[in-house]
Amino acid sequence: MTPISVHLTSRIRLEQAIKQTGITDPASIEHLTVTGTFTQKDFDFIESCMDMTLEVLDLGGVTIRDCDFFFSHKLSRLTSYVLPDRLIKETISLDYPNLSSFTIHPDNPVWATEDGVLYNKKKTILKHFPLMKQGDYFMPKPVRYIKRAYVFDCLSLSSITVHPGNPYLASENGILFNKAKTKLIKYPYQRQCACIIPASVTEIRHESFYDCRNLTDFEVHPDNPVFASDGGILYNKDTNRMICYPPGRQGDYVIPDSVTAIGDMAFESCRGLTSITIPRSVSKIRSWEFAGCTGLTSVVIPDSVTEIEKCTFNQCTGLASVTIPNSIIKIGEGAFYETTGLTSIAMPNKDVEEDCKPVNHLSDYEEEYIGKVICWSNK
Repeated sequence: MTPISVHLTSRIRLEQAIKQTGITDPASIEHLTVTGTFTQKDFDFIESCMDMTLEVLDLGGVTIRDCDFFFSHKLSRLTSYVLPDRLIKETISLDYPNLSSFTIHPDNPVWATEDGVLYNKKKTILKHFPLMKQGDYFMPKPVRYIKRAYVFDCLSLSSITVHPGNPYLASENGILFNKAKTKLIKYPYQRQCACIIPASVTEIRHESFYDCRNLTDFEVHPDNPVFASDGGILYNKDTNRMICYPPGRQGDYVIPDSVTAIGDMAFESCRGLTSITIPRSVSKIRSWEFAGCTGLTSVVIPDSVTEIEKCTFNQCTGLASVTIPNSIIKIGEGAFYETTGLTSIAMPNKDVEEDCKPVNHLSDYEEEYIGKVICWSNK
């Protein structure tokens, strides 16, 4: 990888500066260092011409001008990014899929980096976590706020350890909690052991276990007053409400008859789930319940169910057919959106069936609506 360095002025833009180096194909550049006056036009050129090749981008020496929107989700091969020394705007998106570290000059008045992670200057707010940062993460003592719920969407993160002197956050067994350990915040994607939930935990965020493909079991302390585990599955204390099915489990699953309610997103992104049987004790299938279950091929919906809420089977690409029982009175918006393998939705109620065609025959809809039931009701 040969580094390419260019300097920009008010008259020389990035495209011209690269040509002056003798390079005729910008897509061949893997390591780029830029100094001088940097504008939105220069960044747009990087995105459009180097998206699939650029691995290292060093903008530490640039002065930003007329650049309100700073960086999107492109640059798919970017692994290392040196932020502009004078960067002060926070209207930036830095979720590059292969990025492993951020770097910024220590004299920057607004931002700071440590071990490749981006913080505000005082390191009280965790701003951005590189999506491909490997292994364990040690959280500094000052951090008290995590900017976004999905800031730890890092598929290579295996453990989170919080500085013991941090007055706001804590960790145990590699899992992130608030200081009092009453709220479970995040179970790392690559952690390869059971999620052990202490007796003190009374709140768990929906996204805490999202897409954790190695998580196969929950273990709740028996003295916990709010949660319980049975067979490695997370329930409320009375075990009549299912809260989360381990995303790393494979194969078929029959929900016990003792369950009367299934929590929102309880099976979301359980990619290894192939078949699900819902008991007659359940009357509603909640929002995003099975969203992202790409391996799901069979669903048994009992006639006790009266409502399927929005986005329930969103992106269940392996689902080929669904039978809607007569008991259903409402299907929420996007319930079957992006179920690209779905070819038929069978509805025994004749009046309803006449109003709905098989998904692959929805020629009257725009392409974006294929696979999407739009807030239908037979009331």
